[in-house]
Amino acid sequence: PDFNAMLFQSVYRHSDVCLMLPGDNADGAKRLWDDMTQGCVPAFASAFRPGVWPVLPFPKDIPWGAFALFFWSVNTTAAALDVLLTIQGLSARFLQKRRREMQRWLPEITVERSPSCNVEGQPSARS
Repeated sequence: PDFNAMLFQSVYRHSDVCLMLPGDNADGAKRLWDDMTQGCVPAFASAFRPGVWPVLPFPKDIPWGAFALFFWSVNTTAAALDVLLTIQGLSARFLQKRRREMQRWLPEITVERSPSCNVEGQPSARS
């Protein structure tokens, strides 16, 4: 498990854009967290129409469109190829701007665990 965590962190850290695809969980929160904390701009690609997926935290407070990328109606091989070619064509300047905006909003999205909390989130004996 530690090796897998290190591998994923390395992949995210060395990636400019991380595809977020619907998968085995409804909201992709863990993948989104991993992407963003490593500086990887999330790119949501889905066969769904806008408003169905993804379910993002604080949608009225966080301007997700200012830093994340969204691709809708990706329901054919040609549409998937178009997404990849679009991402490949993004300039370094464009991605840096998105990354800076993402880093600006990241503290509003995350909650740090207090050192006085144990694994279950309950106060520990030290507090």
